[in-house]
Amino acid sequence: MDAGTEITPNLLQAMIHSGSYLSGAFIDNKIVGAAFAFPATNNGLHLHSHMTAVLDRYRDKGVGYALKIDQWNLEKKQNYCHLSWTFDPLVRRNARLNIAKLGVDISAYYHNFYGDMPDALNADDDLRCYLRLRL
Repeated sequence: MDAGTEITPNLLQAMIHSGSYLSGAFIDNKIVGAAFAFPATNNGLHLHSHMTAVLDRYRDKGVGYALKIDQWNLEKKQNYCHLSWTFDPLVRRNARLNIAKLGVDISAYYHNFYGDMPDALNADDDLRCYLRLRL
């Protein structure tokens, strides 16, 4: 794992203990994807999805979709007003998932939302849309 963009175990433990969301997708007892979200208060109390990731080998198999739907189910169960997250609209796979499959409303666009992210996955990626999911 590249240093600098991960969530440390102690921070994750504190956030989960305080009501944040963490789920994993498993195939044959192997974790192949995960999602992490936390409660947020701007624009009403909602769930903000900070990270959703799927191992390369298991992409395009519905794992990311299932993780997002699980977050949406929690959002409804906990009576949040919506689910939000960011994504790079130039990554076709992510755009297809978010716009075509999930049907999100893109409520804002932020250039370079996270600033410099030096890890291999996000290097030179400065395009982010802010999404609000209402299914």
